Amino acid sequence: MVAVPNKNAEELQKKLKALIPLNALQDKDREQLLEQVSVQSAKKDEFLFTQGDIEARNIYLLYGAVELLQDKKVVDSLAADADAARYALAHQLPRKLSCRAKMGGAEYISVESYKLGELVEKARESAFTVGEVQEEESDWMSQLLMSPVCQLIPPANIQNIIIRMEELKVAKGEAVVNQGDDGEYFYLIHRGSCVVTCKADDNAEPEELAHLNAGDSFGEEALLSDSKRSGTVTMLTDGILQRLSKEDFITFIKHPLAKEVSYPEADKIIAAGGVWLDVRDAEEYQAGHQEKSINLPIQSLRFQSPSLATDNRYVVYCANGRKSAAAAFLLMEQGLDVAILKGGYSSAPPATQSDQEAPAKRQEAAETKPKPDKVDGSGSTDDLAKLTKERDEALARVDALENRMSRMRDTFEATQSELLAKIEELQQVIAALKEKGAQAGGGGAAGESPDRVIVLEKEIRGLKSENLVLEGELEILMAASEDSDQARTEEVDDLKKQLSVLQKQLDA
Repeated sequence: MVAVPNKNAEELQKKLKALIPLNALQDKDREQLLEQVSVQSAKKDEFLFTQGDIEARNIYLLYGAVELLQDKKVVDSLAADADAARYALAHQLPRKLSCRAKMGGAEYISVESYKLGELVEKARESAFTVGEVQEEESDWMSQLLMSPVCQLIPPANIQNIIIRMEELKVAKGEAVVNQGDDGEYFYLIHRGSCVVTCKADDNAEPEELAHLNAGDSFGEEALLSDSKRSGTVTMLTDGILQRLSKEDFITFIKHPLAKEVSYPEADKIIAAGGVWLDVRDAEEYQAGHQEKSINLPIQSLRFQSPSLATDNRYVVYCANGRKSAAAAFLLMEQGLDVAILKGGYSSAPPATQSDQEAPAKRQEAAETKPKPDKVDGSGSTDDLAKLTKERDEALARVDALENRMSRMRDTFEATQSELLAKIEELQQVIAALKEKGAQAGGGGAAGESPDRVIVLEKEIRGLKSENLVLEGELEILMAASEDSDQARTEEVDDLKKQLSVLQKQLDA
């Protein structure tokens, strides 16, 4: 890769203005950025970056075409004139894809992420001052991409989110969501401001929790925890919102963001300097909590979270894991590194919990998680028979899980094969249409083919996006199943050890 002489400054400035989120920058900041970057070139088959790279740079394709590879297999291709080229290439770190120049090579710019982040934040702070706001369709897209959450989900998901967002015009004083209602949508504020309030009970006065402005979002808590709305959001000004349905939010945002860890994994994070973050009510926290944990109830997390150090890693937990996902989402929006304790506080071993824990809760945990009886030293054939039976049952559960994982993998592979076969079929049709158009020259068939090709290429891009989403879902499901399988295997190992002890006692 080599630097090439910068194109005409006016032409390059026009290119930069079309890129996201560079289009949100002030003109003088874009000009400043232009002075600091140079156009790079890559020859055919030369890599712009490779899978696993961690260099924090945003790379934008300006001219030519590239192909994206995952595990050395081509999964997508992109031309500089495509709509998707307005976004940074495979922006997640570590990079999940490699990028290689196609025939004819490629020209691109590489921008330091921290520098771009500073300029975007500066633009965000000054974007909604008194006066007219520039009306561009891409404004809300830029706001969406400014969120740290978007750095954690696949590019295909971001494109799907943008396609599915709906515009909603709202008036000053209008309640967008009401406390106690079912959650149906996730909202992004495009224009305007609103206030979040909460009532302790029906007779209490509303308590103001937070003010939200353009670029902020709300409504995720009820969707992530599958619970009622915990507060009311009322517009302070006229405004425009973008909203995403619950189904799309779960598919394209919640699943890719899921970072659940078991208690042993969480314990390792804490040992390495991580911090427990308890998002339950103060009363629940007083009844029992993880040692050295911070208590920030989820109801007040929006305005209390700025007090958290940004260089820590946090393990979030609630009572049972349902509200932790909503809390983690709020924290990740602010750029914090967060993991979720699978199963919540109830999954933690009693020995690690504080002494204030209510005896009833300990009893409940004991009843919901039965353990095999330990050997008391005397040893008996009854004990041996009981443990043998429990071991056989546990082995059967392991076999069942392995069969389930195998069936799940087969189902996903079959679906993926169908998608790839469809893509190959459409590519062959496109090739035939292009050949037909070339042979026809200026005839009618040549006029019809380009339109048909455009439609088919769009369908191919959609199928490739579906394939990426499918792979993401498979990864999540398989990880969950493997965790469960590991737990069952550990249970079997524990029973085998107890059997061995009993057998030695009986032999003696």
